[in-house]
Amino acid sequence: MRILEFDSRNFGETLRELRLDKNRSQAELAARLNHISLSGVKNYEQGVALPSVQGLITIACALNIDEIRIDTRKGGRIWN
Repeated sequence: MRILEFDSRNFGETLRELRLDKNRSQAELAARLNHISLSGVKNYEQGVALPSVQGLITIACALNIDEIRIDTRKGGRIWN
């Protein structure tokens, strides 16, 4: 999986769009995630919280997404 940068302000909106594109409810997505609860998914979409890198990878796998963008405002890039 290739991981690039993303704007953290837009993460929630992007996650919601991707989830809806895959025709999944928040509850359905949470059920596919081992360590992320329904409240976690809601918090991510509302911009209250951001997942860890492992959480991003888990979400991407659950939604069959090949590329993730990670916030690099501190100058780091993450590739996998």
